[in-house]
Amino acid sequence: MFAYHIDLKRAMWRLDYLLEFMRRLKQWGFNSVVLEIEDKFRFSRHPSLAHSDSPTHGQWREWARSCRDIGIDVVPLVQTLGHLEFALNKPAYAHLREEAGLRHHVDVTNPGSVPFVLELVQEAIDVFQPEKFFHVGGDETAELAAGGRLESWRERRGELYLKHMLPVFEHVRSRGLRPMLWHDMVFKYGGAGILPEIPKDVVMVHWDYSIIDGDSPSLQKTEEMKAAGLDVVTASANRCAGDQTGVPKVSRHVPNCHCLARKGIEEASGTLVTSWAIRHNHPETNMSATFAAVLASRGLPGDTVEAAHDAWTEEVFGVAMPAFAAAARQAEKGVLPIGRAGQWRQRLVWLEEGADRLEKDIADMVQSMGSAAEVKAFLDGLRAGYAEALKAFNRCRSEAERNGDLVDFWIEGVELQDFYAEFLLSALAGNLRERASELHKRLLGLVTTTRGLFSRTYPPASVEDEIMWRYGYHLEYLGRLTIGSVPQNVKKQDILP
Repeated sequence: MFAYHIDLKRAMWRLDYLLEFMRRLKQWGFNSVVLEIEDKFRFSRHPSLAHSDSPTHGQWREWARSCRDIGIDVVPLVQTLGHLEFALNKPAYAHLREEAGLRHHVDVTNPGSVPFVLELVQEAIDVFQPEKFFHVGGDETAELAAGGRLESWRERRGELYLKHMLPVFEHVRSRGLRPMLWHDMVFKYGGAGILPEIPKDVVMVHWDYSIIDGDSPSLQKTEEMKAAGLDVVTASANRCAGDQTGVPKVSRHVPNCHCLARKGIEEASGTLVTSWAIRHNHPETNMSATFAAVLASRGLPGDTVEAAHDAWTEEVFGVAMPAFAAAARQAEKGVLPIGRAGQWRQRLVWLEEGADRLEKDIADMVQSMGSAAEVKAFLDGLRAGYAEALKAFNRCRSEAERNGDLVDFWIEGVELQDFYAEFLLSALAGNLRERASELHKRLLGLVTTTRGLFSRTYPPASVEDEIMWRYGYHLEYLGRLTIGSVPQNVKKQDILP
């Protein structure tokens, strides 16, 4: 298996773009796609779970058929224990929570939990019609038995985990498919204890996004699972925790993708490049790291940013561009105190609730760096680096012999981070009100750019979702300053262009 993972937790992709993406992956040697559908599916018995951009069953069925026609095996992924916020956040499904405040996973002791997730699994199988595998998720359920009601299970969480997952495996098996399972909780709950209880037809997916060389002790887990008689697929990431909104950390992802692809293809049952939408850098900015896995699959070097980017730019743009690797490194250099995915969105929620955290954020920055002068020097340094990156990216765009417009996604991410830095500098200087009109004008230009660019890849509602994740806080904050005295219940649509 040489697979690519597409996470639909946030934006839905236009199906024409998604199919073209599959054709590109096939040309690079991929043979499978693991599609994490989340709420981008119209479950017949649970219609309220569907995002407005969800394709119809017929559209998904035709897309999956087209993938098979070009040689890509579609592996649907439906989370069956944790990562079920898209359902559990809704009042209608609150009865499936372990505790009122635990919205991450279903209550394993609730007799309705297994039937509920199996309904989701069954309908996805019926529509996508996978031929070999079905991924049941199962990762990051650390809050299992966290509530007081299941305290007696806390020392037996492995048993509780299996109590839920074994019927899920059996259902997938009954449909002639092999279950795939993220590995982490099997080890979290005492791998030595429950690893032997995992059925031998389950394909374990060993994910670790920190591994960058073959000597990592973490790779021993692959060997332990193989020794237990299980097939193992290694999983790297081209975007994951630690990335900034708009800008991936290629210096981490390139060696990770190369190393784990080589390990999985040469010593295990395959490899999977994961790509987590919650990071909110556009999928096109993640493809250089993906190409590191392609190079590994071909037995070629590519574990450095420079080697991977030179090969990728030659493949995609028709000419090797050493400047691209330097620009990508510059774009990720330094992390804004508030620039990672979700941080500004959370502050928008607080702002709408009447709590403005900006002053405290600035105070925290000053305290952590020592002085306001040091914060200013740090932000000024970032902006200087972003300016250099933008020059290099624009130069690469003009040098490209084909597909030059793909560079625009990198440019969008860098301009976004530069705006965040400029906003924070103004807040630090205490002149946001004086500069509000100027900053708001720049912000509206960025919104227009993102909307036009992302409309090439996402349907309308998902484009607007992405805009709110990127700019929602700043639209609200600067809109209030620009408009003047605005009631606390100001609506975002009154400020959006």
